[in-house]
Amino acid sequence: MQIDILEKIETDFENSKEVVEILKAMEPMNHGPISDRVYRGIVFLAQGSIEKLNHYIELYYKDYRDLLWQAEYENPEVRKYDFNKSFDELGLP
Repeated sequence: MQIDILEKIETDFENSKEVVEILKAMEPMNHGPISDRVYRGIVFLAQGSIEKLNHYIELYYKDYRDLLWQAEYENPEVRKYDFNKSFDELGLP
């Protein structure tokens, strides 16, 4: 997990250590690495809420494309963010 993601978690969540542990626990359940793009999408959409974090993790397991669409697109035709880039590169605090 990249440093920008950890910094965003620290900024957005009161219980940042718990959030990092929840996200790290996704990899064994996924049977392999999860992309930073996915982590960024989940953290961005969660907006500091553990409840939302868990919701978007569940959405990832149902269909990761829905998660990325909600995180990156303003509507079906307009991509607002590319979470392959860091939060810093995107200008997101």
